[in-house]
Amino acid sequence: MTTMAWRSVVTGHAADGTETFLGDEAIRVTREAPGFRAGRLLSVGSFPVSPAGGGPETGAPPLAPGGLTVDAVIMDPLADAGPAETDRFHASATLDLWTVVGGEVVVSFDAGDVALGPGEVLVQRGSRHRIRTVGDHPARLVVARLSPDPAARPEAELTIRGAGGQAPRVRRVVSGADGEGRSRVDADGVPPAGFALGDVAMADLWQTGGRLGAVTQGGDAASFALEPLAGGVKVLGVDLGVGGGGGEAGWHKTATIDVDVIISGVIEMYLPGCEPVTLRAGDVLVQRATNHRWRAIEPTRMMTVMVAALA
Repeated sequence: MTTMAWRSVVTGHAADGTETFLGDEAIRVTREAPGFRAGRLLSVGSFPVSPAGGGPETGAPPLAPGGLTVDAVIMDPLADAGPAETDRFHASATLDLWTVVGGEVVVSFDAGDVALGPGEVLVQRGSRHRIRTVGDHPARLVVARLSPDPAARPEAELTIRGAGGQAPRVRRVVSGADGEGRSRVDADGVPPAGFALGDVAMADLWQTGGRLGAVTQGGDAASFALEPLAGGVKVLGVDLGVGGGGGEAGWHKTATIDVDVIISGVIEMYLPGCEPVTLRAGDVLVQRATNHRWRAIEPTRMMTVMVAALA
C-alpha cells in the first residue's frame, strides 16, 4: 500500500491493560486523486465509543449518521480538494474541522476568500466552498469530518462568542451562510475560552456540546475545560514552552481518543514504563485514553481533535 512521507504514532493498551505504543510508521494512503492524497488516522462508526473503539485507522468505511473520521490530507501545488466537476464549489453534509499543518490554502466562499496557514483552523459548517493550495509547496491538513445524527440532541447549548484574548492566540475561521443561503465567514479570530499557567497554554477552538445533530451545532463554551463538553468532540490548541509539560506532576489521562498534530517545535511524549517518543513538526499522534505526559524540547504548538470515549 502506498504511504505518505508523513509520520503517525499510535498509543493504546496491551492485552494486560498497560499503556503502550502500538505503532510508529508512515501514514498509509487510503484515498487518492490527481494532486490529492489522504490517509485515514481514525474512524469511529457512532457514539459513544470506548478508548479502543473505531475501525482500523487504514479503513475507509462509509460515514454513517453519528460517525466520525479523521484524515491526513496532502494537496499538491495548484491542487483543489473539490469534486471533479468544472465548478469545484461544493457543500458537504458533514461538519468539517480543518487544521492546516503545513503550507497555505485559500478557502473560497460565495462572499469572498480566506487564506489559512500553519496552525490555523477552519470550522466548515456545511457551507458552499472551494479550497486550493497557494504557492509552490504542498499543503498538509488534518481533517475531522463529523456526520450528523438527526436523532441526536446537543446537551450543551453553545454559540460563537467572538474573539478573545486568551493564550494561545490561535486563529479560527467559522463558515456560515447569509439569509439568502450564500456562504460566508461568520467568525474569524481568537476564540474566547482558554487557560494559561506558567509554560503551558491551552485554548478551545470548537466544541460540539455533545453528539452532533446538525452541521451548524456547536460553538464556544463559557469557560475552559480540558475534556469535550457533554461527551462530544472538540478542537484544542496547546502551546508548551521549553521543558513544559509538568514533569512527574504532568502525568494525566483523559476519557478521550485524541489526534494530536505537532504544528511547530519538538516534544517528547511519555507512557508509563516506556521509552519516550520524540515528535517533531508535522508528526501526528493518535492517543487512545492513555496515561501520559509531555516534555517540550523546543517551544511547541500542537492542535488536538479530542473525541469523547466512554468506557
